[in-house]
Amino acid sequence: MAFQFEEKAQSGQSGNSYRTLRIDRAGRMISSMQRKLQERIVDARDLAVQSSSNLLEIDYIMDIRSLLVDIISLVDITLHQAYYRAENNAKPTWRPFDREKLEKACPRHGGRLQNKLKWITIITGNDPQFAQVELAAFNEIRELRNHFTHWDPPCFAYTADDIVRWLNAIPTIGLLLWKIRKSLGSPPTVPLIHLMLGKRVKYQTHPNEISIARPPLSDGFGYASCQPRRSA
Repeated sequence: MAFQFEEKAQSGQSGNSYRTLRIDRAGRMISSMQRKLQERIVDARDLAVQSSSNLLEIDYIMDIRSLLVDIISLVDITLHQAYYRAENNAKPTWRPFDREKLEKACPRHGGRLQNKLKWITIITGNDPQFAQVELAAFNEIRELRNHFTHWDPPCFAYTADDIVRWLNAIPTIGLLLWKIRKSLGSPPTVPLIHLMLGKRVKYQTHPNEISIARPPLSDGFGYASCQPRRSA
């Protein structure tokens, strides 16, 4: 089997365009992974709760790793799609594409992901008005993603309480994603709504156990023990 398609994005004021996609054999061209990635995140979070009896197994934490990498990747993808859309096919309500201002706020290549959030206001003129709790959840999981990706420091520890906190950060990051889309003038997808409305997770050793507030983790235990010690 052999075939070929060509697709070009519309050019914007900058005069640039996306690459021309070409295939001449069995394959596939993909313009966006947004919806499928959102669906996988929702399903993976549900599975993490359903299979939490295996939380001490290495395969379980590897699945958690994939889930957390995916949610941060979804933010990164959303921001880069906004950048390319602004450059090549901006909405009429958006500001004129200003590469210099965008690159000054955060370089597209080599820039820190948290600084790329500034692109949205530059592109649209709208302030997403991220809540501190949303930024805190995003930054915690972003730093955790970096640890998983680079294995620096070269060690890892976690408790059930750490897992619960990470799973509960995901719907909060979903709210951050919705604010980005709202600023861009894009409606939420069905899986993103499911992501935002995900039920809170709690630690429970037995299904019939009476819910009792667990004491907070002691300083320097669990995942916190992976972090550099702070001088007094």
